[in-house]
Amino acid sequence: MEPPDARLRQLNTTGVPSTFVLEVTFLVSEVEEVEKKAHELLSEFRHNSNREFFRTNVSEVLETILPIILPSLRSTINSEIATKKPGHLLSHNEVSVLQTLVSIASSFGIGVYLLKDYCGGDILSLEICLANLYAKKLVSRRAVTNDSTGPRWVATPRGTKLLADHGLVDDWMRKNSGA
Repeated sequence: MEPPDARLRQLNTTGVPSTFVLEVTFLVSEVEEVEKKAHELLSEFRHNSNREFFRTNVSEVLETILPIILPSLRSTINSEIATKKPGHLLSHNEVSVLQTLVSIASSFGIGVYLLKDYCGGDILSLEICLANLYAKKLVSRRAVTNDSTGPRWVATPRGTKLLADHGLVDDWMRKNSGA
């Protein structure tokens, strides 16, 4: 289906007495079906039985076709919402680990085994999650020389900002961080 402005350019030729004005447009699913139903409902207003011109005003048209437009419009909106990914593109586990690092391990960092106690799951999944966050520069590792538990993980300023920008700072995080 063509965009409305392209269709208007096609219609506005030297064969018409005045230019067409786009009064309203809707993005709907099942375009052909909705258009067919709209034409059926508006048939009493047709200028000519084999043309797509109607003698009526915008408010009458809207009153007539809104009952068929609204369900299709809702379907389109719900479809758009269902297919949208979160703007941050992090998995639920990555968000959970990042939140934990921001709230609990903000100063000195936390080792992977202690982090596992807070976040749950297994060590391998947690290591993969940390590797993904590290690749995105949302966390960093601090080497600790006198500790045999390995590096400590901390959130980077970028990781903290991501949580804030996407409304992922929860009340429990504020309580644990002392903020």
